[in-house]
Amino acid sequence: MILNKAISILYSPGHGGEFLSWLIGQNPAFAPVQTSINDNNKWDLQNVVRFFHTEPVPLKDTGINFSTNLINIQRDHTLTANDPNYFKYRIEPWNKHMTIFSRIGSSAGIEWHRRLYYKKLSGGTFGQDQLPIEDINYITIDPYELLKLHNIDAWVQLQCELSDYFKEQICFDNKTNSKLIEFWSKSN
Repeated sequence: MILNKAISILYSPGHGGEFLSWLIGQNPAFAPVQTSINDNNKWDLQNVVRFFHTEPVPLKDTGINFSTNLINIQRDHTLTANDPNYFKYRIEPWNKHMTIFSRIGSSAGIEWHRRLYYKKLSGGTFGQDQLPIEDINYITIDPYELLKLHNIDAWVQLQCELSDYFKEQICFDNKTNSKLIEFWSKSN
């Protein structure tokens, strides 16, 4: 099975990866992803089989109807990507695929991540996972810059890199993003 276009957003647990994936998916170039929000503002993407998020399985076994003309969004914790089958199952089936590694680059960002982690998760050890770098198309984003500081330049950089790679117009609505991030941040 060869599919058209996708991004995979890989992030360490507890720093807003589900929300960030949903927010990016609100752009008209992306296949929409539904989400539900629990009592402590943890976002969970709906219509995604649980094992699809927790272990790499062939896309044909997920039961998901991927879009043939929009950019599909996959999101995973970085630990999942350390499985040797991850790239085979998540990247190879696509004609065009971009991996987005979510990595915090400042001490203030690490403290923000630590607070979110302990608010939303129980057990485990806090930390940023090592990101696997393979012979793949990838970019790195900083969720602290995008979600906490709402750095417009970081959003513009992301939209430019995705637009250049997919050869189509991707333009995030900064006014709408600001409102959605403000809503999300109040509970975090």
